[in-house]
Amino acid sequence: MMLDMIISKVSSLSPWSTRFLAGLLGILTALSLPPVYAQPFLLLTFPTLFILVRSVDSSRAFWICWWFGLGYFTVGLYWIAFALGVEIERFWWLVPFTVVGLPAFLALFTGAAGLCFGFLRPRVSTVVREYLLLVLFLSLSEWGRGHILTGFPWNLLAYSWSWSLPFSQGVSYLGSYGMTFVTLILAGWPLWVSRQFFLRAGLGVCLLVAIWAAGNLRLGSLPTLFEEEVTVRLVQPSIPQKLKWQRSKRFEIFDKMLTLSNSPSNKAVTHIIWPEAALPFFVMDSPRALYDIAGITPEKGAVILGAPRRDDSGKGLTLKNAIIAVGSDGTVQDVYDKQHLVPFGEYIPFRFLFPAFVKKVTSGGIDYSSGEGNTLLTLPGLPPVRPLICYEGIFPGKVIQAYEERPSWLLSLTNDGWFGRSSGPYQHFQMTRFRAIEEGIPLIRVANNGISAVIDPAGRILSKLDLDEEGILDFKLPKPLPGLTLYARFGDSLFWGLVLIVFAYLFMPFRFLKINRKQTTHLVLMALLQKF
Repeated sequence: MMLDMIISKVSSLSPWSTRFLAGLLGILTALSLPPVYAQPFLLLTFPTLFILVRSVDSSRAFWICWWFGLGYFTVGLYWIAFALGVEIERFWWLVPFTVVGLPAFLALFTGAAGLCFGFLRPRVSTVVREYLLLVLFLSLSEWGRGHILTGFPWNLLAYSWSWSLPFSQGVSYLGSYGMTFVTLILAGWPLWVSRQFFLRAGLGVCLLVAIWAAGNLRLGSLPTLFEEEVTVRLVQPSIPQKLKWQRSKRFEIFDKMLTLSNSPSNKAVTHIIWPEAALPFFVMDSPRALYDIAGITPEKGAVILGAPRRDDSGKGLTLKNAIIAVGSDGTVQDVYDKQHLVPFGEYIPFRFLFPAFVKKVTSGGIDYSSGEGNTLLTLPGLPPVRPLICYEGIFPGKVIQAYEERPSWLLSLTNDGWFGRSSGPYQHFQMTRFRAIEEGIPLIRVANNGISAVIDPAGRILSKLDLDEEGILDFKLPKPLPGLTLYARFGDSLFWGLVLIVFAYLFMPFRFLKINRKQTTHLVLMALLQKF
């Protein structure tokens, strides 16, 4: 009865009042993510969004969800404008496009979810089934956002669980898209308890306790093991982005990296790791620089660093964002070129559509080119590693290629100095951390100004350097899990299994099958379990 009264009151709001309220709900939803972690807001925002869209036609549902997305992405991605502030004299005119334009574009995905919901809502009955229909399309819109036009899966709702390691274990089973799906269902809890309150409230609490307990049991059964012969040194120089690409600062930055790397230690360091773009020059073209790096490289080890490089092996000269491994003899042991570049940050997509004065945000007038080929590095004294440069660590299911040997650890080099003391570096850190939990593989993350960390295959943060902290971190390399996680084995098939189950529950023609919904859902679930 109370729910019906609320729906009646909300339905009487004017269209602009409804859109304003939807935008406010999006803002509150964004606060559930790192670093605020106000996850209880979800129990308010998604039930209210559902009430807003369930009583309007499909076109109005589109705009309500679009305004919700606008609020969500504006607050969740405000920090991108900080990157323009590094050279504000060049990019001031891009600030409105970044602060409002990008969120407005991404909100088209949530708007499309509202449009589909409004179109199909008359075909389902009861509040529960209608809410599941909204969950279905919101989840599909998040998957689409993560894949269409190279994808941008930043701030998936699954990351609202990153405040709790036991709850975060869910991504080892379902992945981040699957956990987003489950989170949306759990966010509808106030709708479930509007009738039969005590029974359904009790069931909801029991479900959360069960998920938390299962996460703790998993953590208890997975002790952290180490590669006894490998100790890595993480070097975090915390160099302001405004200084990094000044020509007069190049040698000063290089000297700082060498000095930090050569700091005394009570541990036998075997490998030294620098962040993305640690050296603001073409180190592979400088024999003197390679000689100096060799001087601080552990014997039979390597210095693994991020730097730009010029590549003339193909058709003409191209610029690559690379990870370079330098041995103790000064030779380059291996190179990885970034394959998934940041649109407008490292290159201009569809450049023929833009005037010549539109430049990428990173320094230099030439666009970076994506790398090709193997994504696995095998270096002396180290297990096989999958390198990830910055943006590449945000893509669930994409950090490991199925056709290659499985790596023993993930190495993420990044330069979050672009984003200052904002929510961006915290969000980026938790997203990369989720890749370790999903795949059951440890992660070494080295950032210019933080957050650098050693993370085990269950997502435990074993040691870290905080944002804007200058220093080094010496730690043994963790081992991967002995077997594959469920997500590593089946990937996003589990997400699509959830989509299929809900779709079957909502739309299967049960009267022709002569069985009820519960039986059909049970049969679909059993078939999926037998397959997996």
